[in-house]
Amino acid sequence: MEVKAPLGDLESPFDPSLSRPLMVARFAGAALVIGAVISGVSPFEWMSVPVLLWVLLVVWGGHVLFAENLHSLPNLRANASRQTVPLPLPTVSLIVPARNEEVGIESAVRALAAIDYPGLEILIIDDHSSDATPRILQRLACEFPHLRVLAAPEVPEGWAGKPNACWFGFLQSNPGARWLLFTDARVIFSRNAVSRAVSHAEATRSGFLSCIQRFDGENLSEELVAIIQNRGAVLSARAFGGGAPAAPFGLGGFMLIRRDVYAASGGHSLFPSHPEEDFMLAKYAHRCGATTSAAIASELLSIRRYHGFADIRQRIVRTLRCAASDRVVDLANRISLQLVLGVLPLPLAISGLLRLGATRGLQPALAVISLLAFLAYLAGTCTPRNCRRICRFRSWVVWLHPLGAALWTWLLLLAITERLRGQTISWRGRTINAPTQTAPASRSSVVGGDGL
Repeated sequence: MEVKAPLGDLESPFDPSLSRPLMVARFAGAALVIGAVISGVSPFEWMSVPVLLWVLLVVWGGHVLFAENLHSLPNLRANASRQTVPLPLPTVSLIVPARNEEVGIESAVRALAAIDYPGLEILIIDDHSSDATPRILQRLACEFPHLRVLAAPEVPEGWAGKPNACWFGFLQSNPGARWLLFTDARVIFSRNAVSRAVSHAEATRSGFLSCIQRFDGENLSEELVAIIQNRGAVLSARAFGGGAPAAPFGLGGFMLIRRDVYAASGGHSLFPSHPEEDFMLAKYAHRCGATTSAAIASELLSIRRYHGFADIRQRIVRTLRCAASDRVVDLANRISLQLVLGVLPLPLAISGLLRLGATRGLQPALAVISLLAFLAYLAGTCTPRNCRRICRFRSWVVWLHPLGAALWTWLLLLAITERLRGQTISWRGRTINAPTQTAPASRSSVVGGDGL
């Protein structure tokens, strides 16, 4: 297989020419509604009614799409019978890049060591960690001899650390393996996670499979973020009506790709410095002609992605800047979405009801505003309720979803502040280059296999 000709912008799925007018319209609508509730001017109140009706329809429509995707995506269950796959099971090389993962890596590696899958090769690549990660890995390698713990080579110029570690793992892996499985160092595997995923991929003739894990939150901020992020993952994994999503779907926590597809596409060597390597790997697998697919594996895979509020702040601000190609207009556009659809409905409903209670006489416009805003808030609770299938959080947290939107808005504001101050994007001591709107470079000579 050969990589097809470029198909235009592969770096970011967001079009700034569309973002700007939508952002202006959202902020204008928010200002109109807030001004109407505060001022009590009847014409403004009636003008606000269609704005809130639009908010209600968009919030409910987003929930319908989420629920449809959640119901229709394949669900790989822990207690399901193994699908029919020719025996022996195809060999798999599981590659785990790890950098400064002393918090959580031991439990994750112990779960990997307990996986029940014949012909599984496990390679853990230490990516120049400066904490206790190397010592933990070496101790576990002595305890579990079938684990291979390797040190990543120096990061070449033009490469980022994680793609370098993944590519090195590929070069060191069993060349006879049919599948490569890339995962993160914090993902907890169940014993039959690999067999379920490989069986599904083989049965559906997929060349690339990415699985949605269960996100575990241990405090309120982690729970709110888990709901938002898994909601986004489910919405991105499948298009409305069951078609292919606008962009091939990849989640770095679990990416199963056929070795021949990876080698033919160039794998991580084709986007050596891209911070969203999971998105790009799915893109190039698709361009190589492979069938890309997604599934829910919340019974098989779990991750506590963040450990405390400071970790949330650092990691999400970095992710937001990279996902928006570090463009202020895209970050501001996302603020407009969170503000209008998530933050405002409940305060508007409460403010409207307080004004109705404090004034005498019938105010139909204000009553309609309060009703629509409250319905939009209630509609916003529906998605978090369904998210309990794929997230772990306390049941009452669903009522605080406006707080989650406010938290996300604050993180977006921090991202904009960093960008305007000229701060570089960095992660664990390394500078990260945000993706641009230019098409990716052509295959380099490193694809030939001689090149770290």
